[in-house]
Amino acid sequence: SAVVFDECMYIYGGYDKHGMSCNDLYQYRFETKTWTKIKAKGITPNESYHHIAIIHQGSMYVFGGRDSTHTSAKYYSNNSNVQNSDTNLLKDEEEKKKLEEEKWTQIFEYRFGTTMWSKVVASQPPSRLWAHKSLIFENVLYIFGGKDAVTHSNRLLEFHFNTQEWKIIDGSSRFVIGISPRYFHASALHDDCMYVFGGR
Repeated sequence: SAVVFDECMYIYGGYDKHGMSCNDLYQYRFETKTWTKIKAKGITPNESYHHIAIIHQGSMYVFGGRDSTHTSAKYYSNNSNVQNSDTNLLKDEEEKKKLEEEKWTQIFEYRFGTTMWSKVVASQPPSRLWAHKSLIFENVLYIFGGKDAVTHSNRLLEFHFNTQEWKIIDGSSRFVIGISPRYFHASALHDDCMYVFGGR
């Protein structure tokens, strides 16, 4: 993802030439044409790609995405030998996996003034998404579409910065009825409307 703040472009996450996801943060200064890798401080998001990043009131917010690991079924299959030899070790691994999965449903804030990452504590977060699109209008983050562990979505999500609460508008709602589920689409804000085009 890429965002622009205070005459600099910030690149977060993605994957390398080997297909491995990362959570690196780079700064590009337009004036000097120089790159800087920013050392992570605080509670960082998971290594991810196909997430969203957006600027709001001096911070970059990151949500969702996917990584280069695979399904939980493969995870448990790979750890079957561990289960047979050491149940406590497997429980520790399962707890670590659970905590990592929870991070996918949470918003992370990078504060430019302090160069510090933090987790946004919010009520009733949505399920994990990737390849979704977002915009901000009147202090609300809107997220449409994307793909979860099962299928692709036509839900409209709202995150209210003032109250730090989520609101989920289901695909059957009159607000989004007639819009087919999709991911890898494009979206844009004009006046007080979100426009959505394309996707898979």
